[in-house]
Amino acid sequence: MLVKSCVCSACLAYEEILINEIDLNNYSRSVRFNDAIEKAKSLSDGAWEELLSELNEFKKRLPSHIEIPQSFKVKVEDDMEETFHKVENNIKRELKLSKPRTRFLIEILFLHYLNCLKKNTMIVGNKQSFSDLTGPDMVKRLVQILLLNRAQDRDTIESIKIILLQWEE
Repeated sequence: MLVKSCVCSACLAYEEILINEIDLNNYSRSVRFNDAIEKAKSLSDGAWEELLSELNEFKKRLPSHIEIPQSFKVKVEDDMEETFHKVENNIKRELKLSKPRTRFLIEILFLHYLNCLKKNTMIVGNKQSFSDLTGPDMVKRLVQILLLNRAQDRDTIESIKIILLQWEE
């Protein structure tokens, strides 16, 4: 088992707060880090540069009232070590870094993990439907249908009414 530790930063503390708000499962920091590694293994070329830019922007918007732990430690499970090293090598290659700091690795991996969590929470309903339609997209379309109140949408509006009344029961 590989252990990674660093002095905690406001960025890491805030990422962890945001992750905890979305992922309500009481997972440990290490379990989430291993999940972050798993999600990062499929990132394509150029994605790391985008994430680096996003990380820099994220750091500019940190709240000032965050409680920052002294240290930050994660464990990489034995079956994830090889994947971790591949991801680390991809980061080195893409961002042209000789030896990235542990804190930086954790920050960028957690940012990607946070982005994945946000994306998954925005998907509502069955993913196998016509396309991935997010909750905000559904609301936008519903409001559009209701506000336009077109004659050709009368059947759709009636169907939605019936579905909402059935759901309420």
